[in-house]
Parts: sequence; structure tokens; C-alpha cells
Amino acid sequence: MPVGFHPTGETSLREDAGRRYVGHTNFHPIAHAIRNPVELMGAIASMTTGGVLERHPGLCCAFLEGTAGWLYWWLWRLDDQWEKFGPGCERQLTLPPSEYFKRQCYLALDADEEPAVDVVKKLGADYFVVSTDYPHPDGAFPEAIKEFLALSLDDAARRKILWDNCARLYDIPKPAAPLTRAAPAATAAQ
Repeated sequence: MPVGFHPTGETSLREDAGRRYVGHTNFHPIAHAIRNPVELMGAIASMTTGGVLERHPGLCCAFLEGTAGWLYWWLWRLDDQWEKFGPGCERQLTLPPSEYFKRQCYLALDADEEPAVDVVKKLGADYFVVSTDYPHPDGAFPEAIKEFLALSLDDAARRKILWDNCARLYDIPKPAAPLTRAAPAATAAQ
């Protein structure tokens, strides 16, 4: 069973990344923009660089509803910091942090997240699932899938993100044939 991580969503929590903006006149957009990706960045760092995924190679993790456009830089940053400071740490890793992510993790991109396209193209589509964020007000409902299909991804990447990766993450069967719409049945008049 995979473990899913979601941003806190509550500024009442002492460790919430957006809490420092409580009382700001524009609190909500600032805190939300910070909270969702930063909370997931911390969770990814803890699981990869903290050694959890090394100790548990069968553990699968999904990081959800925090966007994905930052992932390429974050994996680079974790590897860079591990290379510089990791040798002095008490718990050593046998792989760079990014390799644990690639081996055991998924990240949800938002259905309308154009900046995620570059990350998918740099890392490959194998690490991503899609989030519509329904019924939250920042979700793209009811046009989420239409917006996702408008992103400049090829059909193979779309299929992985919409279905194949989700099936692998949750260990559900994939259809044998590509997902297509059935043609309408012919009528007797034709």
C-alpha cells in the first residue's frame, strides 16, 4: 500500500509553512502558494535524504496537491546538498536522494499546471500522476481533464500520467488496449 503525503492545509498547526503570514492582509494566497509545494518539498527531503526510502525499498510514496513545476530543481538541490554535507551525517545513503525518489515516488501535477510540462519532459512521465483538486476552489473543475489534455505533452506521457502511473501506484490492472471511445453503432438505415 502506498503512503500519500498532502500539505497541512491548517495554519493552526505550529509547523505549517504558511503560518508566518497569519495576519497579513493578503494571507490566503500567500500562505497557500507557499504551503502546498514547501510542505511536499520537506516530505520528499525527509523520505529521500532522511534515509527512510533506503531503509524501506518496498515503500511507495505519492506526494499530492502541491504542484510539480519545482521537482526537477528540488531533486537537484537535494543531491547537491547531500554531496556537500552528506558525508558528515550519521546516517549514510548508498544512492543520491533523487534516485530514491525515482525508484519509489510519484508527484501529482495540477491538471492545468503548464510549468510542469518542462519537468515531465526533463525527468520523464513515469513519476507523475494528475490532480484535479476537486472540489476545492483552486481546482480546474469542471474543465480539469480538458485543461490537462491541452498541455503540450505527447500521448504516451498523457497516458502514463492519467492512467499507467496511477495503476502502478495503486496496484490496479491496466487495460490491455489503449483507452479509446467506442464508435457509435451503425443503424439499419445506413
